[in-house]
Amino acid sequence: MEQKINRTGKSEPNTKILKFIFLISICLILLLPISLAEDWPMFRHDLEHTGETSDVIQNPENMELFWKFKTGDWVRSSPSVSGDFVYVGSQDNYVYCLNKNTSEVVWKFKTDNWVRSSPAISENFVYVSSEDGYVYCLNKNTGRLVWKFKTDNWVRSSPAISENFVYISSWDNYIYCLNKDTGEVIWKFKTEMAARSSPAISQNFLYFGSDDNYTYCLNKNTAEVIWKFKTEKPVDSSPAISGNFIYLGSDDGYVYCLNKNTGGLLWKFKTGDWVRSSPAISGNFVYVGSADGHLYCLNKNTGELVWKFNTGNWVRSSPAISGNFVYVGSWNNYVYCLNKNTGEEIWKFKTGNFVYSSPAISGNFVYVGSDDSYVYAFVALKSVNSSCSANSECKSGNCFKEMCKTPGYGCNSDSDCFLERYCSNNKCVNLKENGSACSSDSECETKICFKGVCKEQRYECNSDSDCSSGKYCLNNTCEDSKKVCLICFANSECESSNCFKGKCREQGVVCDLDSDCSSGKYCSNNKCFYLKQIGSACFRNSECESGNCFKGICREQGYIDSVWFLIIGGVIFLAIGIKLVTKRKKYLFSWDDVPENNTELIKFLMSDLKIEWVENAEIRKNDNNETITVTSKTNSANSVTFKLNKTEKKVSLFIERRTYEYILKEENGKLNIYIKEKFGIENYHEKINLQKDELKRKMDLLNREGFESDAEQLKTEIENIRNEDEIGEIEEKVNALKIRIDEEKRIKTEQEEQSRQQKLTQQKEELHKKLYLLDPKDFESDVEQLRFKIDHIGNEKDVKEIEEKVNALKTRIDEEKRIKAEQEGINQQQERTKTEESEKEKPKKQYYASFSKTFPDELNKYYSNPEFIGEGGFAYVFKAVSNEYKRLVAIKIPKEMNEKTGELFLKEISIWNFLNHRNIIKLYKANIYPCPYLEIEYVNGNSLENIKKPIGLEKASKLINDLLEGLKEAHSKNIYHLDLKPDNILLTLNGEPKITDWGLSKIAKHSKYSAVTGQTIMYSAPELISPEDFGKADCRTDIFQIGTIFYELVTGKNPFDGDTQSQIITNILMKTPKKPSEINPDTKELEGIIMKCIEKKKENRYQNVSELQKDLTEYLKIKYKESLRESKSTGDIKRSSIYCEELLTVFVSQNNTEEALKYAIDFKNYAKGEFKNDIDNIIEQLKYRMNEKMDIGDELQKKINIVTYQIKMGREN
Repeated sequence: MEQKINRTGKSEPNTKILKFIFLISICLILLLPISLAEDWPMFRHDLEHTGETSDVIQNPENMELFWKFKTGDWVRSSPSVSGDFVYVGSQDNYVYCLNKNTSEVVWKFKTDNWVRSSPAISENFVYVSSEDGYVYCLNKNTGRLVWKFKTDNWVRSSPAISENFVYISSWDNYIYCLNKDTGEVIWKFKTEMAARSSPAISQNFLYFGSDDNYTYCLNKNTAEVIWKFKTEKPVDSSPAISGNFIYLGSDDGYVYCLNKNTGGLLWKFKTGDWVRSSPAISGNFVYVGSADGHLYCLNKNTGELVWKFNTGNWVRSSPAISGNFVYVGSWNNYVYCLNKNTGEEIWKFKTGNFVYSSPAISGNFVYVGSDDSYVYAFVALKSVNSSCSANSECKSGNCFKEMCKTPGYGCNSDSDCFLERYCSNNKCVNLKENGSACSSDSECETKICFKGVCKEQRYECNSDSDCSSGKYCLNNTCEDSKKVCLICFANSECESSNCFKGKCREQGVVCDLDSDCSSGKYCSNNKCFYLKQIGSACFRNSECESGNCFKGICREQGYIDSVWFLIIGGVIFLAIGIKLVTKRKKYLFSWDDVPENNTELIKFLMSDLKIEWVENAEIRKNDNNETITVTSKTNSANSVTFKLNKTEKKVSLFIERRTYEYILKEENGKLNIYIKEKFGIENYHEKINLQKDELKRKMDLLNREGFESDAEQLKTEIENIRNEDEIGEIEEKVNALKIRIDEEKRIKTEQEEQSRQQKLTQQKEELHKKLYLLDPKDFESDVEQLRFKIDHIGNEKDVKEIEEKVNALKTRIDEEKRIKAEQEGINQQQERTKTEESEKEKPKKQYYASFSKTFPDELNKYYSNPEFIGEGGFAYVFKAVSNEYKRLVAIKIPKEMNEKTGELFLKEISIWNFLNHRNIIKLYKANIYPCPYLEIEYVNGNSLENIKKPIGLEKASKLINDLLEGLKEAHSKNIYHLDLKPDNILLTLNGEPKITDWGLSKIAKHSKYSAVTGQTIMYSAPELISPEDFGKADCRTDIFQIGTIFYELVTGKNPFDGDTQSQIITNILMKTPKKPSEINPDTKELEGIIMKCIEKKKENRYQNVSELQKDLTEYLKIKYKESLRESKSTGDIKRSSIYCEELLTVFVSQNNTEEALKYAIDFKNYAKGEFKNDIDNIIEQLKYRMNEKMDIGDELQKKINIVTYQIKMGREN
């Protein structure tokens, strides 16, 4: 059946367009300003003012010293301010609470070591850490200890407080979360090395750096690692947080900006040396100090340098920001105030030493510590009308109501004055009597000032004009005005001030009728108005000049109604407007009436698009009659596809490169077809070409080196693209090539960086070698600084700069030596000239400047059969027979004789003469004529260096215990060896150890020096390398070196070994070595003793040899008893004798008289001949001391040691 399609021209409003216009209008009307939240900028700041403050210091150029407070040692802690008090730590071991206005000590609390940590304050408590390993919680008002928590190493970091928890990092490699009320551990997290950085907290996350080169982000509640970021060197700088980013410095010389959520690197900026200062952030800028002597200002979003300020020395202090100024300390002893926008110097103050402490700001005050042991308070005196909190802050000396005022300024109003006084010209003066001139009520005793004169009570007026609104004057008193409608005679009698027609009326009432108004006016709402002109709104004819009010408008007389013409015109205009925004036609048809061969609908749609229909079109319809597809040809031979989809209510017409869509809406059983939209591009080839151009651009951006053939092939494929499917395939290939190129570039960059690092390591070693070959006397501090800078070299530029400095130092040293040598030559010549005559008759002496490995001829008359056997750092050693005593001895002869070796030679003689012990090589003789030499005991054995390691635990323990006996003798005379190493320990043929080479020793009571140069690095204690950080060398230095030897004996490895000298130094100063049991599991029982010996801090080691021997002999006692039982059970008399003797000496060293007596009696059974009498004598003395409850004593102990040694030697022989 043939179907007709009804067409209409009816248009309907395009509601979507109208809604869109409406929504845009609403958005424009309702748009509101947005307030941006401002980040609090400074690290370590919180409500308790534990770090930076938002207080703005006014006129900092006027900053002056307010007070300074002397502690007992360096102040490297940064002060914290709470209320009227300053809290700060010192390296005199105290935490101080000072009155911030007077510096008076409110309280102080003593810890057991340095306090470098900055206190944190929360509620009524102060939290602070100490290098004694404790975290302390103190009452902030009294300093009373609330709780303390022990870590396993130093704690230098400052506590961070969040909610109910304290977060702190320690040199024991852990960061801790503690309950702030109890000190209980909530969790702890272990890093690979010491954590010195103070934690920073943002929301639920905690950020800190570590010496393992990583910066960590942890969940602050669970310690779960969210991310970690690796730098090239340790991170001592504490992070600062702003927005979504954290900022920190590293010992590799860089300042880093990381995404705080992912750890991704945003940018990094290279300074000239390590960065241990913590960044400060203000606005869009980051401020941070570096050891290159500069304070840097960087753009926080890009890392671009804005300005830098050179102090001339390390900037370890963390900057603080107040208003437009930044405050920071330097190792050049100054505290600076700089303009934060330009870096211009505003103010500086010189202290007596390094400024390591970071400034704290409160009100108009700056507080900071110095290595001169002082805490300083500075104040910027404020001008008039500046805010203040005390008179001392103001230039005028008058702080009135928190504002600086002129001198004598005492009031703003009468309420500021006491009784019987009032405020006049900002000063309080006495009240005035009745009849006195006045200007206000407050000046009069009666509190009534009437017309410039103080009057008696209730005198208020002379006339109505004297009374306030709502009142009128009656008998000099102002009475209340009358209510509306009451009879009146004057306006002043009425509350409304309007008496109309003899009655009080509302204000403004002037008429009741038109007749009440003057000519040309009419009455409306009790007011008179002028008559209205034509066109004015009206309600009645009388309001209009024309007398014609037509439909609310004043009109001319005879006006005709033409409003309907406007209404009709408006409707027509609206219709035209709607028509303009509507672009759709509606065609009605029935879906079911469309047969398979009916093409009329399709023809219509095509004619609407001005496309000619071509017969013999191919028509397809799916099984469920929901989709009809018609394919035909247009008059331009283009392909046409027409799809009719009933389910989706959509009609689509596809003509090559264009698509037309129609919407189907069912109305009264018919489907209306609306044109929805046209889309596509008119030129398909143009689209393809644009996509090809984009691919070519991507290719041009690639670095194609090494991938030229792949790139050329892709370029060819791009040129041959014909359709969009090929575009997608080629784009995937381009992206794949980019990934390959980027990966190749990354690998190449890593290889180049590795090669660069290897080259830098070699260059560092060369520089260390050059430095080592210098004679640093009188230049030790220069050498130490250069060593530090060599270890922190970051690039070729650093190498060149430091190499120049090393060469310059060498030139200075050589020049100094040359000048000194010339002066010495002149002095010697003068001396020779003076004594030439007197010396003519005397035999000439021989002077030796240097010696060789050949035994000096001058000594042949004293010694025979000399033989060269070795050499040390300062001398050659020969074996020879003493002609005088016919004994084999060792002769030490200096390699050369100059001022330094001469001093060392004489020092060794003076020290060695004091020492006489079986475990110390004996000095027999010393002389400087006919040449300098030492005659010492010859040991026919080996050095500890040359024995195979590891050795048995019992043997190693016995050997160490014997060495301790020798050291105990030296320490009792206040002599410390300070260069103990396997080379300086000789073994007799029976394994008895003897300490030699006392050339680097020092006598404690005579020493003024904190460091000893010339020692062997591998066995050096931290205090020998860095006395500034670890203190002076003393008896505990020897204990450290003994511990290092002990470790090597039982494991076969030195605990601090490294590939380079700088690595060894780093290991000694900063790294905790592996436990011996990790190398040799059998050492578990001795592990605690060894590790305690090699603690970094002297305070954590054994404090003297006796303490160490006590623990070691406990171990030996157990082993000897086991061995004695075993030897007795097997009938081995010789071994039983040995262990019985060892147990006797062990218990004697422990002053255990009862046990010593037991084994002395037992030992007598193994003694022979004359030694039995000696043992009997020892037994009797032990019995006497036990009965009298006396100590064994040093004299008897020495006798027992001598006897047992003689028995042992006789047994060995």
